[in-house]
Amino acid sequence: MRSLTKDESCDWLRKASFSVDEGRRTISFPDGKQYAFLLSLPSPIYRVSNFANSLILHKDKSSTSSESLIWLTDWGLWNEVHEKTGQFMLQQIRRTHEDTASAAEKPGQQFDVSEEVALQSFFILPILFSWDAYLAPQNGEYFVFNSHDEFLRVVSRSVQTHETLMEKLKDWNPKQILD
Repeated sequence: MRSLTKDESCDWLRKASFSVDEGRRTISFPDGKQYAFLLSLPSPIYRVSNFANSLILHKDKSSTSSESLIWLTDWGLWNEVHEKTGQFMLQQIRRTHEDTASAAEKPGQQFDVSEEVALQSFFILPILFSWDAYLAPQNGEYFVFNSHDEFLRVVSRSVQTHETLMEKLKDWNPKQILD
């Protein structure tokens, strides 16, 4: 697990074949059609760990990815108590890896394949604290955008990946959207 600056996060995403708009803090696919669906946040909230885990195509027959990146793109939208709690938890996770960087200093968090539980645990933070964040695997086949507006957008490069994710996430009631 390694924290990355904004520039390092954008470079990582580009190497993984994503297009990055640094000004708008968004990612997309550079070419071709994309396939997308929306997910609502889990209810009851204690299901969030299973939900976060479902969004990750683990290294098995469905993925060849060896790394993933979580890029926090916006936070601090709610009240001070809420934000302080989320930032404290982020810093405690980072501190276990001898890193004390804040989200402002290093908004990216890179995970290797052996850190699936850490990836899942870290992705719970933007979901719980309503931060805008991207989850992107190195294989560049899909990404997940967690919105502060309490939905997640799952975007795939291919029909095959889209169908794999739709099937994997069927218990979370995905809503197909056209892009």
